[in-house]
Amino acid sequence: MTGPYPLERPPGGVHDLAFSPPWLLRGRHVQTCFGTLVRRIAPPPVTERWRIPVDDDIERGGAIEPSGAIELVGEMSAARGPDRPREIAILLHGLGGSASAKYVLGIAHRLLRDGLSVVRMNLRGVEIDGRAMPGLYRSGLTEDLTRTVDYARARGFERVYVAGFSLTGNTVLKWLGEAERPGVTAFAISPPVRLAACVDLIDAPRNFIYQRYFLHKLHRTLEAKARAFPAAFASYAAQAPFRTLRAFDDHVTAPWFGFRDAAHYYDAASSVDVLPRIRDRVTIVHALDDPFVDAEDLRFLVDRRPPSMEIALPHRGGHVGFYEGPRAGYAMERWIAAAFRERDRSG
Repeated sequence: MTGPYPLERPPGGVHDLAFSPPWLLRGRHVQTCFGTLVRRIAPPPVTERWRIPVDDDIERGGAIEPSGAIELVGEMSAARGPDRPREIAILLHGLGGSASAKYVLGIAHRLLRDGLSVVRMNLRGVEIDGRAMPGLYRSGLTEDLTRTVDYARARGFERVYVAGFSLTGNTVLKWLGEAERPGVTAFAISPPVRLAACVDLIDAPRNFIYQRYFLHKLHRTLEAKARAFPAAFASYAAQAPFRTLRAFDDHVTAPWFGFRDAAHYYDAASSVDVLPRIRDRVTIVHALDDPFVDAEDLRFLVDRRPPSMEIALPHRGGHVGFYEGPRAGYAMERWIAAAFRERDRSG
């Protein structure tokens, strides 16, 4: 390969993406953890805060209190200059994150430098300004992405770019597979297209540290919600702590959203079955050494790839990592920016 992106296009649309971090940074766990533990980055200036009301009847298990209207909160930053005034990128964080996740901030800065406005969306129920919010989020909740894109169009943005990371990468792919989305170009980084397989890997002994990290965040969030909205969350918080992610989903996520159990939730929310139906342009980047995704998921991606989908499978990069060193920075920021520029030129 002659460069990291735009990708060369061999037959089949599947690419062995060039990515060469320094040897000290090549391990899957270093790549996965480095940005979270080491990176320091400030948010871009916020032009406007988006508040998007969403339906609470999706959350069938929670007794939502009258004071707890559910909304999506986004931090919108307008790009300077007239180059792309009617275009915006919607950035969606992963499990346990927020609109202030470091990888989200890094990509926001990169796109703004390219003249593209961005909105960093918090998923429903994410803490805002240190305050617990009603509601919960889950993967595959495509209704919220539809509401966000509709809100952007109502504000005059004619072309929309969407980037999802990990949990929301799966949501973006499921959303694309449910219906055609005119005027949308998407990018998914490290998406778990089979949620059950991903959760089982995180719950495996070899990934104990990651499991503890996610459970700590989920327990802390649940406790804060129980204090702020006891009628809705106290009974769920009383069951904590949970020893596995699957147990959390069995006892909290699944009943909250009206699923029978975690297995039912994973099956309904996974994107794997709708991948062949995607008609809009989307790029997926998955590291072959991702500790949360097994080879079977990658085989599903390749075998079910529609013509509108490009898949890049670098050998290294971990899970939402792709750090190349202090000079080169984070490769996924360049890849997303280049892909969105390329899609813009192609119409």
